[in-house]
Amino acid sequence: MKVVAGLSLLSLARKGLQNRQHPRFAELGVLLAVSSLVIATTTSLPAFFLGLLAHEIAFNLLSARLQARVSDMAPTFAGQWLVATMLLGAAVGPAVHGAALAMDADAAFMLFAMVSALLPIGLLAARKAQA
Repeated sequence: MKVVAGLSLLSLARKGLQNRQHPRFAELGVLLAVSSLVIATTTSLPAFFLGLLAHEIAFNLLSARLQARVSDMAPTFAGQWLVATMLLGAAVGPAVHGAALAMDADAAFMLFAMVSALLPIGLLAARKAQA
């Protein structure tokens, strides 16, 4: 799966779709949210595979573009806290997911995951309001 996602990202980069001026946070956030929903709800193996592929691509692109945008907006914060924030998310995420499953709150967790995929859109809106 990682190889297919990597090759897809490489082809996107070669086509020039990695536009720094228009990072496409909205499109990638929606793709990530929808692919998360497909992965969680599908009973079809091809749909699961395509959802997982879309999830990998959207997550990697959104993550890289969001990190670049945070580094551009606040270099001091990015230098000190970006890695710590990512590590905290990686450490806490599985525990929160496990707790949600234990409390039979898988739908609430999916909703949380889908909403958090759309948070970069709010970041851009807040940044434009400040400018």
